[in-house]
Amino acid sequence: MKSADVEQFLLGHPDWNRLVFVNGHYAPELSSVAQLPKGVKMGSLAKAIKNDTQLVESHLGRYAAYDQNAFATLSTAFLQDGAFVYIPKGLVIDQPLHLLFISTGSDESSVSDSTELVEVS
Repeated sequence: MKSADVEQFLLGHPDWNRLVFVNGHYAPELSSVAQLPKGVKMGSLAKAIKNDTQLVESHLGRYAAYDQNAFATLSTAFLQDGAFVYIPKGLVIDQPLHLLFISTGSDESSVSDSTELVEVS
């Protein structure tokens, strides 16, 4: 997939910060994360699990009752990637953060389950 393929799905201004996922996987070459206010983090959840472990663990799996809901259980069990957005308390962001999930509709059978962890503390 190329940047030109993504342009048709952009909402608003093309310079807004955006995370793009193709078939459930973060696509950094199609994403645009620039000029975020100091302290704001935006990127791949898989990468955040490795680099910001304590921050992610304090929220991931804490709100959906995965022990009582089959869909939450499946989503948690098959978690591979997703969107991670962290905004420190008191910080204001002037522009939207665009999360774009694209399915290519390939001939192979697949399931793409997106997980978004957005924390405004």
